[in-house]
Amino acid sequence: MGAYIGDKTMMQIAKESIKDFLEQVPEEANVSLRVYDHKGSSSNSDKELSCSTIEQLYGYET
Repeated sequence: MGAYIGDKTMMQIAKESIKDFLEQVPEEANVSLRVYDHKGSSSNSDKELSCSTIEQLYGYET
């Protein structure tokens, strides 16, 4: 996510994309934000941990 596309990092683009999307979602919509593959490192020894990690950072209410 640190790689550049033009003059922005992939992380900057991802954050902007999420923000832009959420600005379009109706206020009454239930939204959940989950992250995948965010623990460990890019080394082969951490591959199993990284690939199996899923975490809900922001939950929606029903």
